[in-house]
This record gives sequence, structure tokens and C-alpha cells, in this order.
Amino acid sequence: MALAITDHPDFSRLLENNEAPLKGTIDQVNELLEEPTQRLRHLAALIRELKEKEQAIQATINLYNRILSPARRVPPEIWSEIFYHCLPTQHNPIMSTSDSPLLLTRVCSTWRSAALSSPRLWARLHIPFACDTQENQRQDFAQEMKHRSEGVKYWLSRSGTCPISLSILYTSYKSTPSTSQYQWEAQISLGIFNAILPFASRWNDLELRMPSDIYQKLNAMVSVDMVPMLRCLRASFHDRDPRGYRYAANSFVLARAPNLRKISFNAPQLSTIFMEYNLALTYLCLHSLITYKDAFMLLDKCPNLIHCKLAVDATQGEVFEPPTLSKAFCDSINAPDLNWVNYEQHCVYQRTREVTQIPLPVLSLIERSNSITKLTFDLVGLSTRDISQCLQRAPLIRHLVIGPEPHGPSRTLPRHRPGMILTILDLNLLMVKAAREETLLPNLEVFEVSLTTDIGPGDFTEWNRCSEMFQDGVQ
Repeated sequence: MALAITDHPDFSRLLENNEAPLKGTIDQVNELLEEPTQRLRHLAALIRELKEKEQAIQATINLYNRILSPARRVPPEIWSEIFYHCLPTQHNPIMSTSDSPLLLTRVCSTWRSAALSSPRLWARLHIPFACDTQENQRQDFAQEMKHRSEGVKYWLSRSGTCPISLSILYTSYKSTPSTSQYQWEAQISLGIFNAILPFASRWNDLELRMPSDIYQKLNAMVSVDMVPMLRCLRASFHDRDPRGYRYAANSFVLARAPNLRKISFNAPQLSTIFMEYNLALTYLCLHSLITYKDAFMLLDKCPNLIHCKLAVDATQGEVFEPPTLSKAFCDSINAPDLNWVNYEQHCVYQRTREVTQIPLPVLSLIERSNSITKLTFDLVGLSTRDISQCLQRAPLIRHLVIGPEPHGPSRTLPRHRPGMILTILDLNLLMVKAAREETLLPNLEVFEVSLTTDIGPGDFTEWNRCSEMFQDGVQ
């Protein structure tokens, strides 16, 4: 057996210094290296051989494991539940192979079968279309819309007996189309309407955004008894005729659905149509301006409201001065269980010395509601006195929003409306006072403020300096 390198006196000495080895030593070391080098090559070959055998065995195991995969034993109803949670939550699904549920049908035959046999996946659909094409392209576009209509019908046919949620977005870039364009667009839209009408009895949630004249084509095709399950209706119609669109008495058949509970509407001349209906709504949001007279009549017809948002215009020929009339309107509302008030002024009246003697119209409503926990009010046209009075009358508030109410889950603040008069907010109103003094909003937990107001950096410096005085902290 060869000696270990450390057993050779010359080699052991060279390992402990940096001397250059003699030629004889070099030759001797090279000779001694041949045998271990050969052994190492042999071991490397054996390792490669064993690796190849290992990979072959692992490949066989993988094939068997594919047969034993837990995914193969997942019941179809579990796949259906998983797939349902893959659907978008902020909007209805679209007919695209890059989004659920169509994307799920392109993975494997099992997933495809599970997806196609899950009615809930096909009970929601967003249908966008536009007819703004050149005349020489109309034939191709008509063929495309025919295929889309067939796709819509096939999609909804797989929804079984599930309630259906539809959103239809009609985009028109021509503000005033020609007569021939009107007729052609009406013909194209009928294809989509005919595709969804067979499922009208299961419409549960419906959103429509389109020109008024296009909607009237759909309105003429439906009746109240065709939509027994409709509970939520969101609609935004716009006029393309500069002369305005003239609505007939039955212009909004869908709004008379027997089980309709939620309405969000934005359409010209809306108020005069709604006054004719008896509504059992719990949610009402009207974006079109209505008069105080119509607002009185509308609320009288909706005694079951839980959420209400109205845009009231006090300049449409009313007899009373706007502040007086708006106060009378707020005084007439009896909502003892009200928990959120959002008050904004989109038209700012000149608050003269006489006008400012009138309390803020919403003040009496806040004072008579004993359960308000959230208050939102814009600073437009308000005085420090108005703000102070509101806060004094709502001691249970936990969430205060100064400025426009942020939108959506991300709480995005909208840009402020140009030309509006903003009040400087005195943050000292919210400071915790000494024990002998009254503290406004002692239960405040969340405070949001739009930085588009006239609050300056110095205000927040003072706010931060006094933050240690807060009882529970403010976000």
C-alpha cells in the first residue's frame, strides 16, 4: 500500500512552506498521482452509471405517481368550487381564452369537462361591443357580431338554472350618427339582445351602458313578467340626438320588475319616468339631477330604503331659496337607524350673512339619527361653524371622511371639481381636550382627508405634535 502523502518526509515539509519542489520530487509526485487519478475516473464513471440508473428508476416512479396523483381523485364538485373562485370579482367574466372560465377549459380534458359542467361558471358575462365602423367594413363586422351572439347564447345555455348576472357595454364614438348608421346599429344590437332574451327569466343582476335609442330596442322586447328574478339594475344611458331623447311612459320596463331591490341609474329625464312606479327598493342611487319635489315623491314611494344616493338640483325653478328647501327636505327624512351620511354640495350658493344664519341642511338629519358611525362631507361651500356643528351632533362616529368619498376597495380619492370653493379645515376641532373640556368624536378610529382641499403642511405639523394626546389613535 502506498504511503500517505503526509508520511513522506519531503512531501510533508513542502506542504508546510512555499519552496519550489526539485525536479525529482515533481517526477515522483506525478508518478504517485497516476494511481489515485485512475481510481477517481473509475469512480466518476460508476457515479454516472448510477445516476443514469437513478434517473431511469425515478422516471418510472414518476409515471406510477401520475396514476396515483391526488388531483385524479378530486371530485368534480370540488373542481367546480375551485374554478368558481377563479372568476374575477370586480367585474363579470369576458369571452376570452386568457381569462377564466374559458382559460380553465384549455388545461386538460378533466378540467374542461369539470368547467363545462359547472353552471355557476357560466352564469356571469360581460358583453362589450361597438358599432362605429366604416361602411366598407360593415359586412365583416356583422359576421363577427353574429359569431359573438352565438357565443353569448352558448355561454348562457351552460348556466343551468342559476341566476344570471349580465353587463352590456355599448360603445359609440359618433355623437350624432346618420339615419343609416342608426338603423345599422339597431340591427347589430338586436343580435345581442336576441341572444340574451331567452334567459330573461333568470336575469338577477343587470348592468346596461349604452345610448338611449339602443336601449329602447331592448326595452321594446321585454315585459315585466319576463324578469321575475331581476333584483339589481344598473343603467347609464346617454342621448346622441342633440334634440334630446323623448321617453315614453313605459320607457323603463325593467325598473318595474316585481322583485327589483337595487337600482343605480344615470339617464336624462329619469325622474319623470320613475314617479310613475311603485318601488320596493332597498338600494337607490340616481346620478341624474332631480328636483327637490321629485326627491320628496321618490322617497315617499321607497319606504324600505337602506342605501340612498340622490343628486338634487335646487335651481330647476323651485319657489323657495335653495338652503331653505334643502333643509326642509332633510327635516322630512325619518331615519333613526341611519349609520352613514355622505353630504356633498355640487352647486355652491353664495353664503351671505343672511344665508349663513340658516343651519346646514343635513344638520337636523344627523341630530335625529342616534346611530351614525360614519360621516362623509365635502368641504365645498362649508364653514368651520358648519363642520363643528355636525361633529358635535354625532358623538358615535368611528369613521370620518373629509372631502369626496374615496372610490372602490383601494379607496382612491377623486380629483376635486374645478371652480369649487373650499373651506380650510381646522384640525384643532378633533384634538383631545383637557378632562374638563368636551372632546369631539371621542370614538373616532379612522380619519380620511382628501389632500385636494386647502389643508396646509402646517396643519399636519400641529396634528402630529398633538398626536400623543389621542386616546385610541387615528388612521
